[in-house]
Amino acid sequence: MVLYLDTCCLKRPFDDQVQPRIRIETEAVLGLLAEDVSRVTFVRSVAHDLENDQNPLVWRAERVRAWLTERPLAENEAEALRVRTAELMPTVCVVSMPFIWPVPKRRTSTSS
Repeated sequence: MVLYLDTCCLKRPFDDQVQPRIRIETEAVLGLLAEDVSRVTFVRSVAHDLENDQNPLVWRAERVRAWLTERPLAENEAEALRVRTAELMPTVCVVSMPFIWPVPKRRTSTSS
């Protein structure tokens, strides 16, 4: 199985564990990180490093960095990325002003 855990997942074990949902998510992340490498392959990207470098809590960033360095870095397919970006650019719509949609007036029933 190949997995990609984003930085938010990797930071979940450092969140307040009082809420059951957060505790369960933490257990899932830690369980995956502890899984045997023959069963799970983790993929990481440069985005992981960029996001983790923004972490103001040095001790958290160091722990996440340790997990990341144990994982392979995705191969740099710069040319494929450039080609795909060129394909997608014509489909991008940039809006410079927010749209304001008129809200229809609610009809009120008049029952007498």
